[in-house]
Formats: sequence, structure tokens, C-alpha cells
Amino acid sequence: MTKTVRLLAATAAAGLALSACSVPEVPELAGAKTVKIGGGPASLVTVDVNGDSIVDVVTGDFLSNTVSALLGDGKGGYAAPIQSVVGMNPSDIGYGDFNGDGKVDVAVTNFFDGKISVVYGDGKGSFTDRKIFGGGEDPARILAADLNGDNITDLTSLNYKGSDISVLFGDGKGMFAEPVKTPVPATPIRILAADVNEDDVTDLVLGHFGSHDVSILYGTGKGAFRAPELLTTADDPAGLLVTDLDDDDHVDLVVANYGSNDVSVFRGKGGGSFAEARRYPVNGGSPAGVVAADFNGDGLLDLATNNSATDDLSILRGDGTGRFSEGETFNAGDDPRGGIAAVDADGNGSADLVAVNHNSSDLSILLNQASGGKPRKNAAVK
Repeated sequence: MTKTVRLLAATAAAGLALSACSVPEVPELAGAKTVKIGGGPASLVTVDVNGDSIVDVVTGDFLSNTVSALLGDGKGGYAAPIQSVVGMNPSDIGYGDFNGDGKVDVAVTNFFDGKISVVYGDGKGSFTDRKIFGGGEDPARILAADLNGDNITDLTSLNYKGSDISVLFGDGKGMFAEPVKTPVPATPIRILAADVNEDDVTDLVLGHFGSHDVSILYGTGKGAFRAPELLTTADDPAGLLVTDLDDDDHVDLVVANYGSNDVSVFRGKGGGSFAEARRYPVNGGSPAGVVAADFNGDGLLDLATNNSATDDLSILRGDGTGRFSEGETFNAGDDPRGGIAAVDADGNGSADLVAVNHNSSDLSILLNQASGGKPRKNAAVK
């Protein structure tokens, strides 16, 4: 049976725990620039696909059945998309060098087909030679990470209707084994990989839509997982982040709650144990994802969310102890549910934001005007 760990959110009179310390400066972000991409984009990754040491953006375009590679110029701009066909309704995208040729490849979940498509990069932004692998029932998300410790990237699909995950072990030559399924709690909508209990073994963290729960599946080191343990967060946990927010050498967990318009911060105590959650309003509607970076140049980690219902992004300023301000909002495009990422797009040493807008089918680029403050890599493997 599923073991349940109930960590009730700490609340103030208004239902949210707010930092009592001084609030850091508001970030300075320029107005959003946009670049058109494929139809109905639902996901993004940021990675250097053409080997010029500049981070590019690749999106999964749900309605046009493509991935779009937008090559960065290192000055805050992105070229027109290079589109590659990946099969019906790509709902999520992951990347890695799947065939060992030193070039970035991508994998997507084909939502209604129940399949995973892998296409191989040419090192210039195009992806070809599509291969199809088994997924699950309505695979909503994909994870590209080494789950069995052989230093070869594996694929995991998160199957929304099937309420399970499918693990496909990679051979390092571009092929993947038949899926091995593991049941998970109902309606999983988000997945990431991280060493949650600090035992040098990859674990999985899942968000479950229509619930108040996040589940943690602790890994065995062989690609299998123990029964899920649940953390109670808030309404419709849709975005996940694992990183060390307070520099205490323990990973913390952040959850963007789509239904309650806030984020829950679980400070890690080590060994997979977490303190009670503190919740902070994003002041936007339906946050679908969350990232961490220093956006105001004070050397401390902040949080940012992409808010689907209000067409904006929120930045919550951190004080370095794992506490945050309420969200400060910045305009994006029409329904930025497709994803958010923190990158230094213009090479000035500051963390910028990019977001994928599902309804307007474009990428919003918000350049940071502050000095200092680079993006912090997620402790997650994805």
C-alpha cells in the first residue's frame, strides 16, 4: 500500500505564511519580446543544440506536431524556429545525447497515440530519423535521465490516464527497451528526477492534478522505485522544483499550485525529510511551472512562475533562508502554460526569463536589467 506522509501547510491568518524579514529589491525586467513558434506549444527545454556555447530553446508544439529549435544569438535574441516533425500532439519534450554522437537529440510524448518519439539532432538545430517507442495511456510528460546508474540516458513517460510511469532503458546507441510500468497515484501531471534523500540514487517526484498531493518515489539504483510517499501541498500541484534554496547542503522542494495560485516551499532537513510547507501567493492565476534563479542581483535565489490564466510571470524574491515575498508580475503572452526557464540570454551575467505561450504560439523573452545573478541549475536530473 502507498505510504502517506502528511505535512500540513503552515498557515497565517490569511492562510499563507509570509516572510517577516526585509523584502529584497524588485527585479528589473524589460518588456517581453516575442518570437513565433509552432502551433499550441506545450513544453520547452533550454540547451545548446548547435555547439556554439549559447543556450538555445526547443519547444514541443502540440498542435503542429513539431518541435521548434530557436537558436540564441547571445545578445537576447532568437532566430526564427527550425521545425522538425515528431508525430501527433507532442505534449512534453526531453533531451540528451541518446546515440552517443555528441549531438543533442530530443524525445517527446505523443499524447493521444500513447507513444514516445525520438528524433536525432544534426548539430545545427534540425532533428530527423524519427523512431517510435511504447509509452502509456495518455503520456503527458517525459523525463530523460539515467535511472539505473549505467551512465546512459533512459526515458520515462508519465501517463496521465494510465496512472503509471513507463521506464525505457537506453542502450547508448539511440534505441530504448520496451517500457517497464510502475503504478503511481492518480492523475500524474508533472515529473522530475532528483536525489531527494541524498543517497546518490536518482528518485522521482510527481505532481498530481486534481489533488493536493505530490508523490516521491525513492529509487533503488537499478531503475526501479519503492512505493510512493505523499506530501500534502495545495490545490492542483502542477509545477515542481528541487534545489537548495538556503545553502544548507540539503535539497528543498518547491511546488507551484495551479488551483490555489501560490507556491509551497518545503525546506529539506536531509535524508528525504522536509519541514512543514510555507505557502506564498504568486499574485497571478494558475501557475503551471516554477524555476529558481537570482533575478535581482543580490546573490540570493528567487522563484519565478508562469501563470496560465493571467498571461504573466511572477517573481517571488528570496531572502536566502528559504522564505519568499509575494509574487511581482510581468506580462508574457497568451497562456504561458507551455513552460518557463531561466537563462542568461544576452550574456550580461543576469538571469533572464523565457516562457512558452500556448494560445499565441510564441516565445516570450524578458531580459533582466539588473547586474549579476545567474540562473541556478535545478538539482533535478531532467
